[in-house]
Amino acid sequence: MFSLLTKQPFHLAIEGFRAIDVVVYSLALLLVPPGILMAVECIVGLLHKRALAVVHALFVGLLACLVLFRALRGLPLDYKTFGAGLGALMFVRLYRSWEPARQFLTICSFAAIFFLAVFLIRAPLRELSTSDVQAASVPPIRTKTPVVLVIFDEFPESSLMDAAGAIDRLRYPNFAALAGTSTWYRNATTVHDYTFWAVPAILTGQLPENDQLPVMANHPENLFTLLGGNYRINASEPITRLCPERLCPNASESLDRRMGKLARHLVGFFRRGLFLWGGFHETVPDWNDPPAQVNRFLAKINSRTQRQLDVIHVVLPHGPWRYLPSGQKYKGGDSLAGAVAGKWGGSERLVDRAYGRHLLQVGFVDRLLGKIVARLRATGLWNRSLFIVTADHGVSFRPGAEERKVETRNLADIAFVPLFVKRPFQPGSVVDDRSARTVDIVPTIVDLLHIKMPWKLDGRSLLSASRPFPSRIVVRSITGDLVNAPWAVMRAGRATTVARKARLFGHGVDLLQAVDKTGRLTTGDDGNGSP
Repeated sequence: MFSLLTKQPFHLAIEGFRAIDVVVYSLALLLVPPGILMAVECIVGLLHKRALAVVHALFVGLLACLVLFRALRGLPLDYKTFGAGLGALMFVRLYRSWEPARQFLTICSFAAIFFLAVFLIRAPLRELSTSDVQAASVPPIRTKTPVVLVIFDEFPESSLMDAAGAIDRLRYPNFAALAGTSTWYRNATTVHDYTFWAVPAILTGQLPENDQLPVMANHPENLFTLLGGNYRINASEPITRLCPERLCPNASESLDRRMGKLARHLVGFFRRGLFLWGGFHETVPDWNDPPAQVNRFLAKINSRTQRQLDVIHVVLPHGPWRYLPSGQKYKGGDSLAGAVAGKWGGSERLVDRAYGRHLLQVGFVDRLLGKIVARLRATGLWNRSLFIVTADHGVSFRPGAEERKVETRNLADIAFVPLFVKRPFQPGSVVDDRSARTVDIVPTIVDLLHIKMPWKLDGRSLLSASRPFPSRIVVRSITGDLVNAPWAVMRAGRATTVARKARLFGHGVDLLQAVDKTGRLTTGDDGNGSP
């Protein structure tokens, strides 16, 4: 567990943990399990002396089984289970009959303290505890234009498109309506394949590095610190922590709530078993209930405040795929998982079923978009606002390929993301096929608000007349690699995905009926696909 948290410290950032939380969590992780086992042994020892030896041997065997199970993780499940069980039985026999074996475990117990010390040295405690960073001073902003930025998650642009390269109006009417009143940057691409770096790139206009956490300490120059001195901020960040507490008082939870979250983490961790690794997002409310998150966000949009920045990151249509376009959840829950270890298997049937549920969930995203636009219209902010909709990265549904980690064969699915920009009082719709990246969003806001930037941006304004047409698309991977391909290859890859989607689910008809006709949702071996 310490190793996983050290290699993937962004999980700590997702939860909004501070340094003290990490210390408490690590101490509890180290002390609670043996404390519970020792308490059980004490109770058993008071009741029956001979039973104590049996319980102690049972605990040693179970813990040895867990260690061996992880050590054999390269084997098939049946072989791992058999090997771990047999090895644990042999070890218990050795432990009970040979004194050096018992001495060996006693000495090994000190290793746990060493592991804890190494973890606390390597954990990003300073970055997690920084609640404010003084960025370069921003000159006064004269304009009063409201800015609304909506970021969706794991959302390939091809999911919206029909065979003609337009928005499918019947399936996604609110996206089609938005395209009819804004500029659609049809060839927009992300710069990273994972949320922890892709969203900070959107909010900073700067290319991310893989050693950065999605927290303010690593991204002090961002949209919130840029506008925070002049604008009231309404921010909803379920994964990143870029808004300082002085500008977003609700960005940090109280100590008692964080301690409660830590307790739930520990219970969940041991309930799943020490050899399993589950998502840390299980206790993040905005991840688990996006509709409630959107409602809270919309309630804070205030028509009486002239200068306001409203930013929301909605973790949809990101899996698990559990929503129909109406917002109703599947009867079978969300147990239809994605790829195994991030990679799809060779079964085209199962991949197509997941693809269909993704498209249905995109329909629910369309519904949420309509709700956001309706709120802006009701408050009188729509016409005079700068309204931007995008996504952090895409997702791929290709048998045998990676689902999220970018590679050459899925680059078109991961790279292309929706990007719509409605300028204040924009007279009509525009489709812009020139080069556009998610790091261009902040420069575009800066351009429209006539801000003199106090720091460097890697992107360029989408309003620039000198923007070229795409030539080569580059996306950084979670592995640190830069995956790239010529524009012609990217365009062909997207066209292939759209054609496959049309072949499976059609265009211009009710999506639920189209998915039902394929038989990929209403039938199947796991029995959990029926809506």
